[in-house]
Amino acid sequence: MGNTKRVSPFFATAFVLFLSGLFNTKPLQAQSITAAPDGTGTIITTPDGKTFNIEGGTFSGDGANLFHSFEKFGLDANEAANFLSNPQIQNILGRVVGGDPSIINGLIQVTGGTSNLFLMNPAGIIFGRGASLNVPGAFTATTANGIGFDGGWFNATGENNYEVLLGSPNKFGFTMNQSGNIVNAANLAVSEGQSLSFIGGKVINTGTITAPGGNITITAVPGHNLVRLSQPGMLLSLEIQTTEGMSDNSLPTALELSPLDLPVLLTGGGNLGVSVDADGTVRLKKSNTTISDQAGTFIAAGNLDTRSITNGGTVTLNAIAGDIILNSGGEINTPANTVDSSASNGDAGDINFTAGGGIQGDNSVIVSSAEGGNGGDVNLTANEDVEVDGVLSNSESNGNGGDVTVTAGEGMEISEGIDASAAEGDGGDVNLSANDDIHTGGISTAAGGNENSNNGTTGSAEIDNSSSGNPANSGEVNPQNNTSTPNTNSSPIGNSGGNTTVISHNGGVTIGNTDTTAESGDSGDTVISASDDINVQNINAHAGQNSGDIKLTSNNGTVTTQDIESAGKTGRGGTISVNAHSDINTGNIISRGARGSGDINLTSFEGTINTGSLHTDTGSIYLNGVILNNAAGSLTVSSVLNNPNQAVAELEESREKEFEKYFGKDLFAQSVSADSIRLTLADIQQQTGDRSAVIYVNLPDNTSESNPVSAAVKLVVITPDGEPINITVPGVERVQLLQAIKDFRTNIATSYRRGNTSYLAPAQQLYQWLIAPIEPQLQAKSINTLLFAMDTGLRTLPIAALHDGKQFLVEKYSLGMVPSFGLINPTYKTLENAQALAMGATTFQDHDPLPAVSVELSVINQMWDGLVFLNEDFNRFNLVESRQGHRYPIVHLATHAEFNPGSVDNSYIQLWSEKLPLSEVPQLRWKEAAVELLTLSACRTAVDSGDGEMGFAGLTVATGVKSALASLWSVSDEGTFALMTEFYHELQSAKVKSEALRQAQLAMIQGQLKIEAGELQGSEIPGTVSLPPELAKMTNTNLSHPYYWSGFTMIGSPW
Repeated sequence: MGNTKRVSPFFATAFVLFLSGLFNTKPLQAQSITAAPDGTGTIITTPDGKTFNIEGGTFSGDGANLFHSFEKFGLDANEAANFLSNPQIQNILGRVVGGDPSIINGLIQVTGGTSNLFLMNPAGIIFGRGASLNVPGAFTATTANGIGFDGGWFNATGENNYEVLLGSPNKFGFTMNQSGNIVNAANLAVSEGQSLSFIGGKVINTGTITAPGGNITITAVPGHNLVRLSQPGMLLSLEIQTTEGMSDNSLPTALELSPLDLPVLLTGGGNLGVSVDADGTVRLKKSNTTISDQAGTFIAAGNLDTRSITNGGTVTLNAIAGDIILNSGGEINTPANTVDSSASNGDAGDINFTAGGGIQGDNSVIVSSAEGGNGGDVNLTANEDVEVDGVLSNSESNGNGGDVTVTAGEGMEISEGIDASAAEGDGGDVNLSANDDIHTGGISTAAGGNENSNNGTTGSAEIDNSSSGNPANSGEVNPQNNTSTPNTNSSPIGNSGGNTTVISHNGGVTIGNTDTTAESGDSGDTVISASDDINVQNINAHAGQNSGDIKLTSNNGTVTTQDIESAGKTGRGGTISVNAHSDINTGNIISRGARGSGDINLTSFEGTINTGSLHTDTGSIYLNGVILNNAAGSLTVSSVLNNPNQAVAELEESREKEFEKYFGKDLFAQSVSADSIRLTLADIQQQTGDRSAVIYVNLPDNTSESNPVSAAVKLVVITPDGEPINITVPGVERVQLLQAIKDFRTNIATSYRRGNTSYLAPAQQLYQWLIAPIEPQLQAKSINTLLFAMDTGLRTLPIAALHDGKQFLVEKYSLGMVPSFGLINPTYKTLENAQALAMGATTFQDHDPLPAVSVELSVINQMWDGLVFLNEDFNRFNLVESRQGHRYPIVHLATHAEFNPGSVDNSYIQLWSEKLPLSEVPQLRWKEAAVELLTLSACRTAVDSGDGEMGFAGLTVATGVKSALASLWSVSDEGTFALMTEFYHELQSAKVKSEALRQAQLAMIQGQLKIEAGELQGSEIPGTVSLPPELAKMTNTNLSHPYYWSGFTMIGSPW
């Protein structure tokens, strides 16, 4: 590339002294302008001693370009450089070859034509405060060592073949190690619609640059780079390319000098607004900001203005290897630290910043707004951090919002947020991309207009962590890190919305309110994804027609939001998905629409889920991939259990303490956890094929005026696989639920006599509260058996008769009730070849007779070998002695049993002539005898008694048996006889006890089992089953009513 030579030490010293003396108190003095004796033919005349008329020069082959060559080029405050032109000259290009920087404190003008003017001095260019422009075309100042054309280079030094330099310049070459610098402290302006460009190594602007309705392009370029114009003649379309590997003949002539370092060029500072410390540090005086010595740095501490009464122009700032710093006083348009290319009546101009380092805008706002037209596009790109207060590209009237694209190689902070909205047109796209954390205030890409309008769409806002997204018709909010979701086509009717994509691969995302509303059209999708935490305030995707989908995903962190709403006024609501590795915390989540709505899907892999109300009109609600409801409506999820083992252990402990208090002793419950229950259920499935679920049901707290908390039923579900979940069903008060249970039982007990179905209303209401929220999950898991661990007040609920509007619950599942899982023996043992001890009485002193008992015992004994004790033989002695030396896995007691209020002593099993208190049953040592099943066929439980239900639900605990079959109320003798006969028949083939009960209940529901002509009809028991004489004369009985079958409950292990 040739040898380089430094400016002589003598010149450097003289120049520093020169600047030192002049910067302090006087305007900048300037060098004279002299033509270079290099054959270019530049002629300089000074008719009045102050004006330098520049004529002559050499033309390109087509006469459109005129070239000049200067030995020196500088002006003092009273001087003017007048470039003579004519209408045929499109571009005037001048070079300075002497090696001295140009210090310009006077007027540069072009007369006689409308030519564009290019001034090239590789040594550096300073525009002092007294400098000004009077040029009819565009003005470009550059410290390149070559300006390129299609036919070759206009070299800053050496020879040029001017003949072939046709057309417009299309590149600038910086082949030296260090590029020269440009400093502007002046008020420089070009004519309406024209462009003003600075292209140098470092560019410092402490003055004002004005291009009304035109373009401002400032590019800071380090050495060994080419700046190409992607659109010839359009300086705002720049591409940067390194010269490494290029051949010499494709580059401008090598520069044989090195420009002055910036501290040397600026020593004395003075009126430039820049100072140089003793150690050579360069600072902006107003903000005391240190200016990096890195090549390719642009500092804007002054004004950049492309405002116009009609259309605003474009501001393009490029710092190829350094920082763009917008500081105090660094503004476009206003003194409030604003970069502005807005327009009053027309379209706002574009703003483009590019930095190889960072973009920092302390108290700076980027504005490209339009009052009467379209907002301009704003593009900010940096290899490091981007920090600005806000970005505005909105349209306040009938235009469209502009697109906003911000790309940061590191982090990003836009504290005041982004507005790309349109009052009556299309909202702009917003694309934010960063490799690290993204923090921004609210983002609006909303599309306004009335509902009959069809002239606008909501823009798209994208926050990305590595690449920007695609433009769309609506507001896309995309804090991104790599990719953006493609936009969907928007409806052509109304102001439709686009997509919102937020992706951060290596950091987190923090956003204020996100608004992509479209008043009369479709709103777009919102996608926010981050490696770390996501924090968003409200997400609003209201639409006049269809609303877009919303998806938030944190791969390694949490998701925290306020309310999320996707609502279509005349169309559909969108699908809403929230996914996090850890916790999810949201406000209300709503998907609604006149024509239906999407699903709500919440997934936390290792955390809790805490939400407000979840509502979808017609979609489903999913939790960790499992459907919670598929019939639409509202649901509140309090949490997916963060520590399932601990949470279930706490539930178990609570239940166990209740029963220990009732029985007055330590029950030595097994220690269980979510994991152990899940493993037990899986083991049961392996042995029996039955897939069971354990369901903990907790009543809402009492509400009062002093504690007006929202009532809610809490359901915890554990299945053989997957994590347990905690579902909260809102709007259910304790008193309300308990009253519904009481009404349910009362209607069942009375309606069978009247032959009506008054029980159905409470049955269906209770189903919606207790079963519907979890049923989709049960179906998805192919559950066969439901095992309820009920809260106080719920244990007298005949769960088999709950109704979904089409079926009873028992028609779908076999059912059971446990006091707590730790208080049952869940091991499985088949009843094949088991014997039964069957005892009972037909008459009692203090109770109604049970005339069917004798037949009941006889039938059981036919199906199951064993012993039978009737009436006076049904006593405590035989109950104990009959088991001495012989085990009966089945004990059937056809007798009355009462579960009464008060202590456990008040509840009892009636023998022939005495009551056996529940507290004394353990003396029978049934636990040691391994009784698999105890049946009490005629028991009754007090409805309003918490103590009474404790005795019923704790029957297996009190007796020590594995499973117990008992009834909640005294069923008629013939009904009990029918059910018991069918139950023991089904038990011979069923692997699971609760399934045998279910089949017996189904036989009654479906009318297969009935009493006719004094006989039990429909049973598959061989032979005729006749009722005793006392019942044989009764009328025919339909046993399908839930009074006859729903009171019977399997307690303890259902297996």
